[in-house]
Amino acid sequence: HRESVMPEAVFKENVHWVASEFRDHGYRYIRMPAHHHHLPHAEIVNEHGYPSKYHSVWEHTYAWWTEYIADLGMHTLVYEHNVQAINDIHVKLNCTVKGTDIPLGDLMSSVRSRWDDGAYVDVHKSGAREYIKGWIAHYKDMGMKGIILDWLTDVPNAAVMYRWMQEEAGDEFIVWALMNPGVNESKGEMDYLDLRRVAADARLYDFFEYKPEQEGKAGHH
Repeated sequence: HRESVMPEAVFKENVHWVASEFRDHGYRYIRMPAHHHHLPHAEIVNEHGYPSKYHSVWEHTYAWWTEYIADLGMHTLVYEHNVQAINDIHVKLNCTVKGTDIPLGDLMSSVRSRWDDGAYVDVHKSGAREYIKGWIAHYKDMGMKGIILDWLTDVPNAAVMYRWMQEEAGDEFIVWALMNPGVNESKGEMDYLDLRRVAADARLYDFFEYKPEQEGKAGHH
């Protein structure tokens, strides 16, 4: 639930369960819990708006968990639904685009985010490309192997963001989207994403007409 917090001890138990029961059967990835800006943990957001850990009540950072999971012979993925938006907390903390003095607030479009706790990034603004690519660099630098994006359904110019993220990701980092907008028969997803989810959501939100012949053509992973 978006207002609940997974206890770190429970996550650790799950990590060891997956490693002991599934690793030897070919499973290699463990996903970190979702980071939600609207929860009361502004202290975990760095000066460029990127989170250092899941929640303030957790002792360990994303980087610590990535190393811990690697020691168990597995890789770490992160789940995010905040990449596409500038949250109000970014403005309050005076966060800036990394390598510049551009306030993140300057990147906000007029379209409020789905959770109404910020606004979507305007891809035409100076610094937008650096900010979006910075999300991928932030997690890659920790040693993570991929990002799962969610709630992109009503994001303007999502395909532009996909392209920027894939530029930064390269071949060793997975970019995967859930609840994507799928405009133009999902062309942006097909062109730039490594993985995309096609499930009941596709019909529910009228993203695109699923064609069986398209199966397996998205991305290069």
